[in-house]
Amino acid sequence: MLVRRVKKISKNVPLILLTCIALFALGQFHRASGSIFSPILIEQLSLSGTAIGVLTAALFLSNIAAQTPIGAALDRYGPRAMLAGGVIVAAVGTLLFAVAEDYWTLLVARILIGLGLTSGGPGTFMVIARTFPPQQFGFINGMMASFGGIGGLLGTYPLSLALVSFAWSTVFIFVTLVSLILAAVVILVIEGEPHKTEEEKANAIKAVTYKELLMMPEMRKVLALAFVTFAPITTLTGLWGGPYFQQVHMVSTENAGALLFLLFGSTTVAALIYGFLDRSVRSRKFLITLSVWISVVCLWAVALLPHPGLYLAAGLFLVMVFCQNFYIPLMAHLRKIVPASSMGRASTLLLFVAVSGIPIMQTLFGAIIDLMLHLNFTKEQAFRAAFAYMGLAILLSGLVYSRAQDANN
Repeated sequence: MLVRRVKKISKNVPLILLTCIALFALGQFHRASGSIFSPILIEQLSLSGTAIGVLTAALFLSNIAAQTPIGAALDRYGPRAMLAGGVIVAAVGTLLFAVAEDYWTLLVARILIGLGLTSGGPGTFMVIARTFPPQQFGFINGMMASFGGIGGLLGTYPLSLALVSFAWSTVFIFVTLVSLILAAVVILVIEGEPHKTEEEKANAIKAVTYKELLMMPEMRKVLALAFVTFAPITTLTGLWGGPYFQQVHMVSTENAGALLFLLFGSTTVAALIYGFLDRSVRSRKFLITLSVWISVVCLWAVALLPHPGLYLAAGLFLVMVFCQNFYIPLMAHLRKIVPASSMGRASTLLLFVAVSGIPIMQTLFGAIIDLMLHLNFTKEQAFRAAFAYMGLAILLSGLVYSRAQDANN
């Protein structure tokens, strides 16, 4: 009776979608929370800027390092086992984070959280690809990213309110409990893999290797553009946007935070709209290419205009961040060019490239600012040069992608 009931639940499509949204939201919460807990840890443990930077980056670095083995494991064991196991690992890391009393324990906790979240993105992509028709992949992906983005918003201002009202351990133990409940939901809602013999499992591993995926010309063109999907948004909203607004436009810290909140919040709306567009446009490649060009124009406008005002600059950034959500149809393009049996490897490869682009772009952005200031340029001129570089990076990646074949529904 229990087995039959679980099977009935696992075929409930709305529950599957809600579970995917919750998984995406959990990952977004942890990725966004660093900006809130960092000042608290700096004050409580007297941490240096370098130490807090390593602590914050540990989640992303462990996430990047685990992509390759997780992709192969997803193709072999399926998304249910990997998603449930990943959320449990993240819950253990969150609990450790809640009770930690020293820096090294906090660092181990962040590494565990990063490892646990690794299967979240590619695992949910696999679930969506298996549950919904191919022509709905981009649309459902957009819904997941849009509503799941609420998790990122919860990891900002609401988290700061919670940490003011409740003890540190109470807040993160609560997140741990939510994570464990989500792991149980994954087991109940997501269908497991059909029984495979050891020979079938071995063949699944050998089906399409990472090397073979990289040898596919169309795959390389998609990956070239994937490199500049998340990086521009994160570089602006997660690091350099605040200093730009404060140092160039003399905006207060509070108002700069409000502007960044608006920019980050626009991604939740943009993901939903791009999901609709992916389902309705005739040419997916045209939608992606047009979005790339608009992003480049917005960044170069900020770079080339002599003194763009605060509202103009913020408006251009808003349009750029909105258009960077072309990663929704780009993921649908990936879905069309790789075999379903290799979706785990393919999606982790794309996410590996996309996430790896974040620290590279952030670091080069800062290096350009330092170089310009060393050459006695003003802060405004330094930021303008850095935004020009960001636009150039998107343009070059877009030119590589422009040679790809269209992948319509």
